[in-house]
Amino acid sequence: MKRKGPNAKERLLRLMSDGRWHSMAALASAAGWRYGARLYDLKRDHGLEHETRKRGGRWEYRLEVKP
Repeated sequence: MKRKGPNAKERLLRLMSDGRWHSMAALASAAGWRYGARLYDLKRDHGLEHETRKRGGRWEYRLEVKP
């Protein structure tokens, strides 16, 4: 069976790999409303951590930048 395209985890990684802050809506658009589970998958499978912040009453996320 041929794969159709990137899965939710791959789409989320592609979005967040720019190091910028992203809204919950952007994450949901890329990976679906279970984006939190995909963030966990990135940590479990690739050792990638994320940061969160609240800005203007909204939560934002980005991949943690390691020196």
